[in-house]
Amino acid sequence: MATEGINAQISIPKHNIKKFKTYLESCNNFKGLEYKIAIKEGISFLKLTIKIKDEIVAYKISGDEYNMDHVGKYLNY
Repeated sequence: MATEGINAQISIPKHNIKKFKTYLESCNNFKGLEYKIAIKEGISFLKLTIKIKDEIVAYKISGDEYNMDHVGKYLNY
């Protein structure tokens, strides 16, 4: 399983976001997640797809060759 973490997208009504985050924080495996939220009206996904990957981003390099704490600059829109 990927050591970088979880890359997931969900579609829920905006008014349920706080309740969903509270639920995830109550689960030991999901404590301390970083959330990136994008609001989109309408149906986002037509089906559920779950894929377990060796790497979330396929660098094909060993773990000691990259630093997951080194990130790009976030832009405000």
